[in-house]
Amino acid sequence: STADSQPMSDEEKKLFIKLKQRFSDGKIAVQDVSGGCGQFFAIQVTHPDFAGLSTLKQHRLINQTLSDEIKSLHGLQVHSQS
Repeated sequence: STADSQPMSDEEKKLFIKLKQRFSDGKIAVQDVSGGCGQFFAIQVTHPDFAGLSTLKQHRLINQTLSDEIKSLHGLQVHSQS
């Protein structure tokens, strides 16, 4: 879910807010792709800070931002770009 599509679940909101705090001027999308059980999420982040960074470094920034939340998730699919 994103801010302009169907309503986000509580878990989607939690991840979205945390990412928005870190990447405030970026474009962020969070979607529960676990069939509604809240254990696997697809995340997309587009942010100018990613310019010149490898995909691995971009994903590390995202993973660091969500480090506490990741501990309780089954999986995370991350897409990023500048």
